[in-house]
Amino acid sequence: MKQNNCIILKPFLFILVCSLLAHYFGWGVVPSVIAAEQTLRVSPVILTIPLSPGKIASQEATIENLSTHPLPLTASLNDFITSGEEGGYIFEESKENPLLSWITLSENNFILNPKEKKKVHITIKTPQRIPVGGYYGILFFEPIPQHSANTRTQINSKVGILMLANLGVPDPHAKKAEILAFTPDMFSQDGSVPFMLRVKNVSLNFFTAKPILTVSPLIKFSHPEKPLFLEEKIIFPGKIRRWTQANTIQNLSPNIYKAHIVVDVGNGQVENEDQYFIVFPYLTALIASFILFIVIFVLAKIKRLKDAVAALFRP
Repeated sequence: MKQNNCIILKPFLFILVCSLLAHYFGWGVVPSVIAAEQTLRVSPVILTIPLSPGKIASQEATIENLSTHPLPLTASLNDFITSGEEGGYIFEESKENPLLSWITLSENNFILNPKEKKKVHITIKTPQRIPVGGYYGILFFEPIPQHSANTRTQINSKVGILMLANLGVPDPHAKKAEILAFTPDMFSQDGSVPFMLRVKNVSLNFFTAKPILTVSPLIKFSHPEKPLFLEEKIIFPGKIRRWTQANTIQNLSPNIYKAHIVVDVGNGQVENEDQYFIVFPYLTALIASFILFIVIFVLAKIKRLKDAVAALFRP
């Protein structure tokens, strides 16, 4: 019986020992995956390119390897379109984007050593005739995958530089933006007022919208709120950007308030709009009114009952 048990246990012991040795020495052909981490950094993140017909302009970008191993990189120029009012982008390789066709890079493929920084020169050569308006593209730097069965696989993500260019001097008197919606909640019972802002670019050029919100009470029990500077957002021609704020206006005492929004779109141009809202604990007031009604009703019934009892014993 013991001999049979030894015969059965020997294969299991052999498999166990082999598994431990394989784990210790890193044997095996299946690569493991390390969690994604930032291995590249690029500067600047947004590159503004000056355009003039028939001219050559130069810019440069710095790419840095943050990892401890060499990275072979490839650079590519991509077009993009905005996908929604929240500012998402869809990138695609395009040969029809004029700005991309005017750009050449000093290097498209290179290797960055660990912790190394490298400058990539960007040359923009424009034709003699260029339509007035905005031009946009993105420059991506992406690690070239290195496949090896004996090394672990590192997940690397590409980084990009947004390239923005305008041609022509915009008419300083032409309307650049339009506020499509500025809608704070009309009533609030807890002093917190969410709101939504939508701004459309109605010009031929991109701009950066800088909204400033001021909330002030109509009945001056307290001092006006300080101006609140909302997130700056780039808006491309014909596009709409949205600001949805849930906790920007809060801790307001009961009052009637005016919300004044100013959207600075550059070159001294602003768009503004006013909206009014009320902060009042109406649910609490309704409950208190209902309780008060019940108390008055009960007291009136008790008084009538006392009057009735008194009438019975009256001589």
